[in-house]
Formats: sequence, C-alpha cells, structure tokens
Amino acid sequence: NPKSEKDSERRHDTTDGAVAIIWYRDEKTGEVYFSLERKPRTHPRKEKYALYGGTVRVGEPHNEALVRELSEEDPKGYKIVLNALRNNGYKLTELVERVDGRTSRTSVYVAEIKGADNWKKYISAKTSSEGERAILSFGEVVSAINSHSFAYPQQTGALEMLLKTGLQTSTHTSSSHHYSFFKTSTMPYV
Repeated sequence: NPKSEKDSERRHDTTDGAVAIIWYRDEKTGEVYFSLERKPRTHPRKEKYALYGGTVRVGEPHNEALVRELSEEDPKGYKIVLNALRNNGYKLTELVERVDGRTSRTSVYVAEIKGADNWKKYISAKTSSEGERAILSFGEVVSAINSHSFAYPQQTGALEMLLKTGLQTSTHTSSSHHYSFFKTSTMPYV
C-alpha cells in the first residue's frame, strides 16, 4: 500500500537535511552555472528554487541521505554529481534552525561538475516529477537570492556564503574547515 509506505517513511524522518550546491565553470568562457531544482506548480512553494537534497532519516548519516535524495530526485544525473562529490566535493556548512520546536541541522555540500561533456550529460538527464532542473548563471542566482525566489530561504545563506568566499575548486578543498564528502561514509558508491 503506497500510503502506508509514505506514512512509514514520515515516522522515521527527522527535521535534519542534506543538500548540494551543484555548479559548473565553463572552461572556455569562465561563466559559472548552478543546477537548482524548481518546485512544480503542485508544490506548496510552486516554481521556487531549491538546492537538490532533502530530509535525513533517523540514524542516517547526512552524506548518505544526500546520495539517497539525489538518486530519488535526479535518477538519471545523480551519478555525475556523485563523481563530482567523490572527486572534489566538500561540506561547506551546516545550517541550524528551529523547525517545529526542534533543532534542525542541514548539511550543505558543494559539488563542482568538471568537463563540458559531463556537464552536457548532466543537464540533459531527466529529473523526477518532484521538480525540474533549472540551470542559472551566477548573475541569475544572485538575482534569485535578492528576489526571494527560493523555496527554503535558509538555503540562500549557504549560497551567499559560497558566492562571497569564492567558488572553490578541488585545488582549494584541503583547508581545515572543509573535508571530503566521503570521508565519514561507510556506504559503497557506484
């Protein structure tokens, strides 16, 4: 029974989350693009942008929750993102807020997709019915932040942090406040 499966999943969910800032720098022009999810018209936050990811289940490590969420939301393109996380991904920050009277922690990871061929494969992959992929330039992301066009306003704080500190490539991810996406994972990855 699909309803009982969904209800069962809700009982195991927490208010914690894990999301990814997915980006690409065009090697020829230097232009930076971000991949965001645009919520469907049927969603309470219709046509607003969001980072890919979602809710962490009780006992689930945040990075494993992100892998699960990416595979559900982007079944065709998530392996490209996983490769980017494996090769140069890092945890940018943890957003802390109060949700329904509880402390919620959302881990924000950064994944740079490298190579024009990988980017083309990624953006041409069809996403699930949960939302559609929206590719925004650097300037369009800044404009979306300024116009409050995000479904979850706290995510804009993470994007602003990344934009202000500069988009770090894999040569910069060894600083002490960043660590490898898969450092603590016990889950086997494709």
